Amino acid sequence: MISGHENEYTDEDLLYELIRLTKALEKELTEADVDGYGFATSAHYKLRWGSFAKAREVAYRFYGTPLVVTIYRQWMEEVQKTISGAVREER
Repeated sequence: MISGHENEYTDEDLLYELIRLTKALEKELTEADVDGYGFATSAHYKLRWGSFAKAREVAYRFYGTPLVVTIYRQWMEEVQKTISGAVREER
């Protein structure tokens, strides 16, 4: 819960914090990551952008998607393809 500190941070402060944490933790962020390691909680992002996921996507568009996220997403696509191929072969 946020009490009176809704406007304490600028949009840029909040968005850049997501980029900073993504690089520091070397993974795509979750709300728990932000709540545990960020200077603002996920509630700040939800209040400002409607959802944490939306804020994260805005940060990636504004500052660029950190390389670690791009690599993770590519890896997940490959894992999904491998799983899909294995399932098809079993049928």
